Amino acid sequence: MLLKFAELRDEFEIVGDVRGKGLMIGIEMVKDKMSRQPLPQEEVNQIHEDCKRMGLIIGRGGIFAQTFRIAPSMCITKPDVQFAVEVFRSALIQHMERRAFVCLFVCFPPTGVFIHEDFPELSIFPGSGPSTPQCSLPQRVWNNPN
Repeated sequence: MLLKFAELRDEFEIVGDVRGKGLMIGIEMVKDKMSRQPLPQEEVNQIHEDCKRMGLIIGRGGIFAQTFRIAPSMCITKPDVQFAVEVFRSALIQHMERRAFVCLFVCFPPTGVFIHEDFPELSIFPGSGPSTPQCSLPQRVWNNPN
């Protein structure tokens, strides 16, 4: 079970660490693997609620409540493990889709460049000219669809 959850560490930037012993597993959520700062409480709450909504009840721990605790009963089966991993993966995917609306705008004079932070293939490079905004610092923009 630990190995299945450990695969998520390689798949998602926000999974900082997966650790455990026996059936007790902790999944630490971070903003990104470079800074290792805890994922904000609101985002962890969203992931936790998504898991509950899909039928996976897991605990929380850590100083900032950013670590999910998984401690199933001794009679857990392989299908139960697969269900838990898939539900947790789905919750992470839903979270990343919500984060996809967060974009990083970087402008290089005299050309305006839009670089999508999570999906670089969606980046666009508009034409240059005097109407193109010029800035020296990146600006974060949150576009909440709700």
